[in-house]
Amino acid sequence: MRKRIITIAVLIIAIAVIFSMAACKPPAPPTNNNNQAIVAILPDLLDCGQEEYLTVPKKIYAPTVLATQTQKIVDKQQESRDDYRGDSEWSNDNYYAFEKPYFDDDDNWIEDDATTVTKILCYSEAEDIIERMALAGIDEDRMIELVEYITRDDSDYDELEKGDLDKYPLTRGDGSAILDYDNLDEISDIRDNFDDYKLTDGDGDNTKAYGQTEEFWEDLAKFKKRKINSEIYQIFDNEADMFARFQMEYMNHQIQVVSEVMIPAYKANQVALGLFALGDDTPDNNLIDTDEFKDYMREELFDIGTLSYFLAFADLTLPTNSENYWRASSNNRKKAMTLYGYTYQYEKKEHEVFDDSVMVGSRTEYEDYLFLGHKDYFTDGIDGSSSKGVDIAVRFTEYDRRSYREAYRYSASFYNKYYTAQYEFQSLQEARDREVYTDSVEYLTGIGYAANSEVTYTDEMIDGLALGFAESLKISDVNYEYTGVYDNVNQYNKRNTDWNSLTDSQKDQRGINAIKEVMLQYEQLESQHYTITHDTITSSDLIKFLQYQIKSYSADYVRAIQDNKKEQVINRRKLQRAFQYFDHVYIYTEEKDAFINQFPEIEEQGVVEEKIEDLGRTKAMYVNLNANYSGTDIESQITRANAADWPGIASNMAQTLSIDYERYNPQGDYYVDEYFEDQLIKRVWDCGGTDDECGREDDPYDGSDTHMYDNELGERLECERTYDLNWALSRLLNEHEKVFRHMSGQIEVEFKKVSDFTDYYDIEKQWGGTPEVEYLSSEIQEIPTKQATWASHETDTVDPGDEISTVVLTGTGGGQKPNYQLSFVGTQRYQPAGENNGRQYFNSDYCYYEFDAWCVDEALLYEVQPEDSFRFDIRLYPRYKVINKVAPGQ
Repeated sequence: MRKRIITIAVLIIAIAVIFSMAACKPPAPPTNNNNQAIVAILPDLLDCGQEEYLTVPKKIYAPTVLATQTQKIVDKQQESRDDYRGDSEWSNDNYYAFEKPYFDDDDNWIEDDATTVTKILCYSEAEDIIERMALAGIDEDRMIELVEYITRDDSDYDELEKGDLDKYPLTRGDGSAILDYDNLDEISDIRDNFDDYKLTDGDGDNTKAYGQTEEFWEDLAKFKKRKINSEIYQIFDNEADMFARFQMEYMNHQIQVVSEVMIPAYKANQVALGLFALGDDTPDNNLIDTDEFKDYMREELFDIGTLSYFLAFADLTLPTNSENYWRASSNNRKKAMTLYGYTYQYEKKEHEVFDDSVMVGSRTEYEDYLFLGHKDYFTDGIDGSSSKGVDIAVRFTEYDRRSYREAYRYSASFYNKYYTAQYEFQSLQEARDREVYTDSVEYLTGIGYAANSEVTYTDEMIDGLALGFAESLKISDVNYEYTGVYDNVNQYNKRNTDWNSLTDSQKDQRGINAIKEVMLQYEQLESQHYTITHDTITSSDLIKFLQYQIKSYSADYVRAIQDNKKEQVINRRKLQRAFQYFDHVYIYTEEKDAFINQFPEIEEQGVVEEKIEDLGRTKAMYVNLNANYSGTDIESQITRANAADWPGIASNMAQTLSIDYERYNPQGDYYVDEYFEDQLIKRVWDCGGTDDECGREDDPYDGSDTHMYDNELGERLECERTYDLNWALSRLLNEHEKVFRHMSGQIEVEFKKVSDFTDYYDIEKQWGGTPEVEYLSSEIQEIPTKQATWASHETDTVDPGDEISTVVLTGTGGGQKPNYQLSFVGTQRYQPAGENNGRQYFNSDYCYYEFDAWCVDEALLYEVQPEDSFRFDIRLYPRYKVINKVAPGQ
């Protein structure tokens, strides 16, 4: 088995990973973490959960103002109601079924795209919405501004189709809040399901959706979110407590409308309309913790995510013994106020880092930041201006440094308070997720925990942050200092440009260009050496930082496993809804052939096959995730991290940096990139032999890390190059390689192989005849007694942001990489061709195996796509076209 040596990419430790997390709980305040000389600590944000902010006098609005603003909401509601009420006058006593999946006139399968927020608005009373604003203490002027944002005229956008960029206004003042949130939902759908929206144009280019790239839709979602935030900050400004109160009040309002208006209307009309019968209405842990509420949200509104959020919010604020239904008591209000207040202020600080009135050429600062963020390197004029590449590199670095300085560098003690609020709520939502994501096939009682130990994402992050959050801040400060030296930035950009501006074919010319990759890695290593030897960083800091990363690694896997199971539930329910709403009646199945055998309409077949594919791929990824995580001993790694020899690691780095690699002369095919790696990360043969004794091949990239030899008994054995445990850096990777790779965003791709072809064929197939019998090895995998046993062929790595095509190329007849092209297999020339009277025999017939594709699942049903990107390690399995042949002359 070959394994590419992992180099600098996994040694990145000076990264500010903490600030991209959605919810993390930091440790108790440390005594020496502030590094005041490097970057000033931001003052704590206001805790809106303090008593003085919990309850305020209800605002009284002038009658004429109240009437005018109420009517505006009524008029806006009517626009949404028109989509559901038909010709009748709207009444909350009636039930208007929301859009169900259907085929449009062009035979496209259309699924409901209205948000739950919009549906609830249809059943709301305008007076109640204004009342919630008054209860939140919103003054009259701000109330008018808020209603204006909610009710703006959207007629210019109503007739525009999905994907039409004019439908998505990005300027503050254009479009209503309802349009904005519907826009964000629609853009996010295109971004998250980009492959489903891609269309092949006249030139055969299938890299775009609605004429735009995936990067474009990723950025558009960010621009839309920024537009929404700018509207909200314009209204509430620095009144975070006012925003938090309104957020809480409106959450209570939405829950109340579902419970007291929508569900009763549904129940009153369910028999006449033939609707799904809801469960029991007896509450359990909070006011909405009923089977009735869950059934309605899950089955009718088809929004399990919002259901989980509503239940978690009610767990926090609406216990069954509440004195005032649908309004949290002062005591229960505190935690929600702290959560929403902190979030508002934190995100507002992020928003204000970039000034939209400042132009950089034709782009705003934020547009420029996103634009440059997509560049792999910076050359002269790459931003469309006359700027030098070095100046562009500095400008982009300063954007990051400004963000850190102005929006993220709070004290560890503040982060402790901030993430305590975040995690208390998120842990409630995790518990609700485990319960409410159900289906009728695999997760009948919920998705449960990610692992047998009942570990949760929040548990792992709380533990990890207590171990090393403050130390992570110190390391981030050093990174801030290092990148503030523009010579460092410019030198890195030069080395990065020298290497990454090369084409793939140029990079393959290792004798000429390998030195350029080495010099880039040399720059990276210098920055890491600077960090771990900085006078503010101790070995204890680095140990704690590593322990934090180990827990973060575990938490990421737990969250990914849970997210995958939730996606399975949604994909299965979408498939079931297709069967439910087709005009024809079919027997439900999750197998394509079984559905085809029911002779469906062609458009129905297309819908079912697509949804079966989505479900199958999701399940295949679950197998990968679960297998990767199940063998991880997190607690043991935490203990072993205490033994990490950071002074020894610093010495190893210094020794590696002392060599002049530009003067290295290649020894045969042993080029400078391999030489550099061998200096940095030492390896030895586990049999104790030297490279010469073990016959190591010259080229490390074609399978050189294993060696076959005969022992004294004549047995054929294999030895392998493993980490040299006498070298501190190698010991570190031997213990924590997966964690470091995950930190860097690099994934490992393991290519499997069929370990024994002797019995790998379908006995029911025939030999001989014209044409010859051909079938895919996926058919063999359907036969329990014939399924392949898998061994590891080789591994490779994919760097952050790269597609799988960097290690798995497309094409046929040798175009794939790596490629198995097996003509004959087994110890004999011919494969067993059949059985006679229960006895296996050999004849002149044989199987020819032609490599077909790499698949993400052992059943070999789902090919990996060249544009696929993965966040976690992946196993790939080879699928063959099997051809039954008759030997020449027979």
